Amino acid sequence: MGSDYKFCYVILHYQNVDVTKECIKKLIKTSEVSPIIIVDNHSPNGSGEELKMNFQTNPRIKVIISEKNEGFAKGNNIGFVYAKENYHPDIIVVMNSDVFIEQNSFESDIAGFMAKNKVDVCGPDVITPDGGHQNPLARSVLSDKQIKKEITSGHLKQVIFKSNLLYKLHIYLKKKRRKDINEDLPAHDEYDCVLHGSCMIYGKRYIKNEDFAFLPITFMYGEEAILFDYLRHKSYKTGLASEIKVYHLGGNSTQFDDDRSRYMFKLKNITSSYEKQLKLRNAKYDIEKV
Repeated sequence: MGSDYKFCYVILHYQNVDVTKECIKKLIKTSEVSPIIIVDNHSPNGSGEELKMNFQTNPRIKVIISEKNEGFAKGNNIGFVYAKENYHPDIIVVMNSDVFIEQNSFESDIAGFMAKNKVDVCGPDVITPDGGHQNPLARSVLSDKQIKKEITSGHLKQVIFKSNLLYKLHIYLKKKRRKDINEDLPAHDEYDCVLHGSCMIYGKRYIKNEDFAFLPITFMYGEEAILFDYLRHKSYKTGLASEIKVYHLGGNSTQFDDDRSRYMFKLKNITSSYEKQLKLRNAKYDIEKV
């Protein structure tokens, strides 16, 4: 269960307190001493305060309550910076509150994988409730031309799908064309790939050099591709550790009244992320200029 490497966990929480408690409960069983930082992303239901009260007697657990909803990237970054400055870990695991770690050898296996393969940022095999596999998210990033096409398409869809009828037609046609991906088990470890953001693991070199888990130029969606763009530019190595398993419930954080509202929210934010990704490239990856 143990590891010679010092681990720290960062968990982003929003509203669903029961799922977050279950996440922590499982994590305490698989990790004996590692600090756990919970960042409440300004949950309107007061669940951040509930978590703070619930874990106030556990010295391993720190609950940080954000004064506003910072979105996915900046919310996680709050915890990442706190972990770096207060615990000085060798490895930081940044994970969603609906990710469950049940592998008792998780820390030693991760440390071994990163050391053996000289990986700066890695991810486990992320398994969904239906048995799907979310890693790798992609094996490459889009070209400038492809990103521009996605931006144009995103803005056009935001106009077209104001019509509920056209939205329903789009979803119907999309389901008919859909092909399931990542149905099979990851056959082997992979390197230099885009990792799923639900569970990202950062090594010593990255922690030393950077003050963020995800680039703070996005609010939600597209963070993984932008991060991979940045990692590749800075010569960090990424890796998928296929033998290390975590379980991801998915869809528990952002709450909407209907599917169309959720779709439009995602469409708006991922289009914005594409725009930021293009600006980042044009700025030669200088975040301050984006």
